[in-house]
Amino acid sequence: MIDPFGPLPGIGPASHPVLVVAGSIHYDVVARLPRLPRGNDRLPFVGLTLAPGGMGGNVAAAFTRLGGRARFAGHFSQDDDGDALRQDLAREGVDVTHALTRPAADPYRGLILVGEAGERAIIGLWPAAGTLERAPGQAPGLVQRPEADLARWARRQGARVPLVPEVFTSPVAGFYCPVAYAPRVVPLAPAGLPVFMDLETGHIAGWDDDQVRRLLGRATVLFGNTPNLAPLAERLASPSITDLGAAHDLVIVETTGAGGCLVHAGGERCLVPGDVVATVDTTGAGDCFAAAFTLAGLRGANLVESARFANAAAALSTRRLGSRAGVPDAGELAAFRGEAPVPVAAAAAADNAHS
Repeated sequence: MIDPFGPLPGIGPASHPVLVVAGSIHYDVVARLPRLPRGNDRLPFVGLTLAPGGMGGNVAAAFTRLGGRARFAGHFSQDDDGDALRQDLAREGVDVTHALTRPAADPYRGLILVGEAGERAIIGLWPAAGTLERAPGQAPGLVQRPEADLARWARRQGARVPLVPEVFTSPVAGFYCPVAYAPRVVPLAPAGLPVFMDLETGHIAGWDDDQVRRLLGRATVLFGNTPNLAPLAERLASPSITDLGAAHDLVIVETTGAGGCLVHAGGERCLVPGDVVATVDTTGAGDCFAAAFTLAGLRGANLVESARFANAAAALSTRRLGSRAGVPDAGELAAFRGEAPVPVAAAAAADNAHS
């Protein structure tokens, strides 16, 4: 049974661990408005940016900026967006040598609306040029992705991520992926390697319950917010999220926005309050939280301290528009928490010497 106030099981602590990351990467069009729209609104832009996004790219970038080392095991589209996204991750210090390139047959940009308090509405597809339907409807129309097709689309994305075996070459301390990618990529991870998964229940619609249980059985930590985790517990006939974690002997971290998070482990749960900052945009805060919690856990921190570290990082990430612009580096986060930063070069050299 997992100790709710102890470290993650099976972790060999390292100051700057290497995390393999699978998941999506794309650009988001992020529009900041005076408030989120209502019917018949006409609102001016407060800010508008084209920013890198996608769960995989966000986690890899945040993990590295915070002081870890990430290897991106996803794929880049074979177009200008893909080239720019690859260069962006490389500038962050992410190892992209094992990432693949695929034809840009399904171009994607997220469209995100951000309100006055930083709350956001993710619209989804921002269509490629020339794909919008023109009145009176004679031209080919935009291919829609209704909610019913979300799980099918997510599985197609996961199926496009064959991992290069070399991505797991030592030293690797952990593996992160969204649940949508897990059936294809998790079986390729070395046995015993800690696996961190991010849950969106729409991505597992249509899966049979046994498949979901098998994936949970392989996970070390499952991240998700309450609207995603509560339906999963109900679906698998667990009385609560805490019971769901205990049944599968895994840590579940339930994020609650500015309120912080609940850590469910060993049949117990612990509330870890969040940090207060002047919020501009909460887009990507959950990805930053996952990266920070994973980093702290792989360094050997206990679950509560990992949650505190992640809460602080996620709060700071909301200071600017877009998923990554506000993510703090190790020095900024240490200053915010009143700590001395870890000397990066010396700690990384020590990790390599013991790998």
